[in-house]
Amino acid sequence: MNESTRKTRLAQRGLTDYELRQQFERHSTEAQVRTVLRGMADFTVDSTRKIEELVKEIVTWVQQ
Repeated sequence: MNESTRKTRLAQRGLTDYELRQQFERHSTEAQVRTVLRGMADFTVDSTRKIEELVKEIVTWVQQ
């Protein structure tokens, strides 16, 4: 997910405080999402698309 999309989504969830965002950055899952987890994934999505579209795509993939 690009930084702009990520910041927008955090703000939509009311996470506008810089320190709170930094807490998310330090979480081990967030640190691994661009490296370890991407390499392990069976399926990835384009996170710049609308969440509703992504849900449909993911559900379709799961049902295959």
